[in-house]
Amino acid sequence: MKIKFDENLPIDVADVLAAAGHDAESVYSEGLEGIQDRELITICKKEQRILITLDYDFSNILIYPPEKYEGIIVLRVEQQNK
Repeated sequence: MKIKFDENLPIDVADVLAAAGHDAESVYSEGLEGIQDRELITICKKEQRILITLDYDFSNILIYPPEKYEGIIVLRVEQQNK
């Protein structure tokens, strides 16, 4: 599974999944912090990666139709700390 973690998630999460054998990258590990949402999703599409994020904007299926992407997972968490 190819995954990219948005900058609103700890880089450690990508490290844990990479250690488990997944192809996991983060916006930080690739120097993409501060990138616009459209640019990020375009990169994910090109790399055929699932995007995991806390950014609710990505849950809008009118702007990001599910059939056009490998996957977009928007997490809803009570606390955003590790």
